Amino acid sequence: MRETERLAEAISDLRYHNLPSDVVETAKVCLLDLLGVTLAGAHEPLVDILDIVLSGFGGEPQATLVGRGRKVSLLHAALVNGAAAHALDFDDMHLAMAGHPSAPVAPAALAVAEFQRRSGRDLLLAFAVGLEVECRLGEAVNPSHYDRGWHATGTLGHFGAAAAVASLLGLSPIQTSHALGLAGTQASGLKEVFGTMTKPFHAGRASADRLLAALLAAQEFTSAPNILEGERGFGRVLADKVDWDNLLSGWGDRFSLREILFKQYASAFCTQALVDGILTLRVRHGLSADAVVGIRVAVSRLSVENAPVGEPITGLEGKFSLTHAAAQALAEGHADEADFVDGKMANPLLASLRRRVQITTDANLGWPEATVEIQTTDGRCLVERVDLQAKAVDLAAKRSAVQAKFRNLTGSLLAPEHQSGILDFVDRLDGTDDLGPLFSLLERL
Repeated sequence: MRETERLAEAISDLRYHNLPSDVVETAKVCLLDLLGVTLAGAHEPLVDILDIVLSGFGGEPQATLVGRGRKVSLLHAALVNGAAAHALDFDDMHLAMAGHPSAPVAPAALAVAEFQRRSGRDLLLAFAVGLEVECRLGEAVNPSHYDRGWHATGTLGHFGAAAAVASLLGLSPIQTSHALGLAGTQASGLKEVFGTMTKPFHAGRASADRLLAALLAAQEFTSAPNILEGERGFGRVLADKVDWDNLLSGWGDRFSLREILFKQYASAFCTQALVDGILTLRVRHGLSADAVVGIRVAVSRLSVENAPVGEPITGLEGKFSLTHAAAQALAEGHADEADFVDGKMANPLLASLRRRVQITTDANLGWPEATVEIQTTDGRCLVERVDLQAKAVDLAAKRSAVQAKFRNLTGSLLAPEHQSGILDFVDRLDGTDDLGPLFSLLERL
């Protein structure tokens, strides 16, 4: 049987009772993280532009625009909420996928679950299926797919969102394979746009496109049944080497989504280890900017390639600047969403510190790793080695960190009781048949 057909059958057959408890809890943590970054990003300029343009097309009020006070059509909601989720580049990350798994999947699943009045368990199953599909596909086609220049959040996110909506709609295996076929033929997104409004647009586009694909498939719209493995299919066209062996191995038992990481700093993932190392040394040694002669940072090749901006002008560019992330962390002891705005890029102290940062590559370092050396004015060389993946293995710790992140992100947007309402609802999501109260909380700020 073809890989696409096998995957479609696996998606159709998976049921909520097949999900291990830790996978359900991981899906909840991913959803909470997604809701926090979406609420915080809901009024970014790129989100405003998308909403204004799409509003001109009209549509029935079918699904909630998170944090924007109204309901819009399913496709409008999926696109705008998907872009808002990735607007701050503060959303979750999966290393094998080489992308941000929740932003393309959750907005589509939320829109359909709201419109069809599905249960919390239905939503969690669909979300988990979508996450698992895109993460496993990342294991199959990377690193060559990502190295070619494809933005995996956009490309693989198409498949994840299609799988999630197919699950919610209860599509048959053949309908699901058509939804995947529609996903594969439209999957796109280039890394050249990193640092611009188009990067988060990829997440929104994947969410909206795949919602439409599943709706079309439900009406017997057809597509290629071998979109993954075909001679001119996704794997052969968009990757140099593909490993399909593990795509469905241990399905229902081995879940790649368990390895999802959550950002603690509001910049690109390739800057996270660097920031963590500088903040650790800053606190440990009581450092200030005027006590530092220079900073030398070794990171992976991917980190340098994905965050190449040396002198950022906009806040978006600052998120993809290793030198700026280092300067920001040292100067102020944090790297929050408010630190990556246009006005801070020209700050004289930050500009001066950027010139003191030397970035090198180390072939022995992985994407979530960095080695930081800080030379001080009194002649010391302070060193810190960071491996974010090794630090993020405990689910309870992940949950606690994401809950704190949610409160920090939404503290200026929501009243404490409003924050608690969302936190509590997500925590007991698997026990509710009515998602209405959650969407009421998400609609208003």
